[in-house]
Amino acid sequence: MITSDDELMCRFQKGDETAFRRLLERYQDRIINFVFRMLGDEDTAMDIAQEVFVKIYLNAGRYLPGSRFAPWLYRIASNLAINEIRRRKRWRFISIDESASSDDRNYSFELADESATGADEVLLQKEASDSIEKAMTKIPVKYRAPLVLREIEGYDYDEISQILNIPRGTVKSRLNRGRALLKTALYRVNPALKTAAL
Repeated sequence: MITSDDELMCRFQKGDETAFRRLLERYQDRIINFVFRMLGDEDTAMDIAQEVFVKIYLNAGRYLPGSRFAPWLYRIASNLAINEIRRRKRWRFISIDESASSDDRNYSFELADESATGADEVLLQKEASDSIEKAMTKIPVKYRAPLVLREIEGYDYDEISQILNIPRGTVKSRLNRGRALLKTALYRVNPALKTAAL
C-alpha cells in the first residue's frame, strides 16, 4: 500500500526523517523537470529543486495536516523559479555574455512524428523538443508557469489556481494566451514547426 504524501508529511513533522526522504525520492525528479521547463537551464533547475526541499525541511511545521502536499510543493518551486527569472532579467542588462543552454539535457519534451522512423525519428524529436524548450523561455513567465503546470505536469485548473495563487478564470485565460504565444514563439524559433499541434 502506498503511503500518502499527507501521511508522510505528518510523520516527518513528528521527527521521522525517513518520511522526508521518501517524499524527496517521490518528487525530486518532477520538481527538477518542472523548474527546468520554467528556466531552460538544467544546472539551475537542480539547484532550485534542492532549495525547494530545504524549504520543505525547514518549514515542515507550516504544513497543515489534511492538506494536499503536491500543490504546496509546486507553489514553493514556482515562486523560486519566478524569482530566478526576475533575477536573470535584472542581470541581463549588465551581462554581455548570454551563453546558450547545454544540448545534452536529461529533461526534454517528447514529441512523436509517426511519419519518421529510426534515427530520423530521434533527430526530429530532438529538434522539436529543443525548439519548444527555446520557445517556452521566450514567453512571459505569467503564461509560462500555467502552461508547464497544465501541459507538462497535468494539473487541473483548480490546482493551478492554488499553486499560483490566482483565480481559476485567470488560469484559463492565461493558458489560452500562453498557448497562442507559444505557437508564435515556436514559429520564430523554428519556422519548420509552424503546423505543429500544441
